[in-house]
Amino acid sequence: MNQNERKTVMRRMVLLIAVAALVMGLYALRLIFLQLVNGDEYKSQATNTTDYNFTVTAARGDIVDSTGKRIATTTTSYNVVLNKLQMGDEDLDSLLQRLVELFEKNGESWTDTLLISQPDAAGNYTFTALDDSSSDQRQLTTMKENLGLQQYATADEVMSAIVAKYELENYEPAWQRILGGIRCQMTSEDYSNYTNFTLATGISDRTVATVKERSLSLSGAEIVETSMRSYPDGTVLPHVLGSVGKILREQWVADDYALRRKGYAMNDLIGRSGLEAVYEDRLRGQDGSLQVVKDSDGVIQSSQVVEKPQPGQTVMLTVDTDFQKEVQAALENRILTLQQTKPVHSGQEAN
Repeated sequence: MNQNERKTVMRRMVLLIAVAALVMGLYALRLIFLQLVNGDEYKSQATNTTDYNFTVTAARGDIVDSTGKRIATTTTSYNVVLNKLQMGDEDLDSLLQRLVELFEKNGESWTDTLLISQPDAAGNYTFTALDDSSSDQRQLTTMKENLGLQQYATADEVMSAIVAKYELENYEPAWQRILGGIRCQMTSEDYSNYTNFTLATGISDRTVATVKERSLSLSGAEIVETSMRSYPDGTVLPHVLGSVGKILREQWVADDYALRRKGYAMNDLIGRSGLEAVYEDRLRGQDGSLQVVKDSDGVIQSSQVVEKPQPGQTVMLTVDTDFQKEVQAALENRILTLQQTKPVHSGQEAN
């Protein structure tokens, strides 16, 4: 390499070093700008977020006969769920009123276990609790205690306390009863930023479509796909299979909240009777978890399933449903024959 070539190489190296130094300098200036000028803002954005975890319900296990035929299974259904994080500045009572009007139009029911009737023509209420139902009577007792009322309080006095508690004075009596019932239910199920509330279950396709179409005006109301217990042939061993239902208040508080320690939530389904109750631990799956990250301005930054739900186990019985149907049909025919056969009185000859 001659001297001219050496000088050319040196100039190129110096140029490359200068360019590299310039790039490094620009990066350094950018870092300084981010840390010193906008550092507090970025730190605030990074730290002022809150994680919310919601339960993703697992599918309940099937009950099958000895041949593997399903006699209790899980089908897909849709619920209307209220999500407080999504609600923003939406007025809760106004939202509930619009949803109830939609439900009434489509013939849907909604979650309401308040043991008080709709008002009569004079605007008075009555208790609907059954006198011989210990569950109803306990629910009334607990409700009055939670409202700070004496046990001899009338239905009108209870409703007056509910209206005051939830600030429903501006609504007509009929709407006070509807909204008060829903709000009481929401309170009993610990509705909050961390706990959604299922307002209606098993809704029709028409209602699903309408809620989705009106999503902008129904902020906080979501359509959630879930599972519903069904019995393909309800005539086969219904008393043996039993039933499932939402956890009752007395179940929830029993044994120092034992169900909570097992991972249940207040509004979960549980086996109430029969095999559904006996095999509850096997049929019940392992719920998953949905994590929602929200910043200080209330904007949701991310939403993801962090733990997938695991479905429950299948329980196989020794019963053959086809044989059971034949036995039941034969028994029904025999009973019908005996009922239709006229008894022969003494002294009277049979034809």
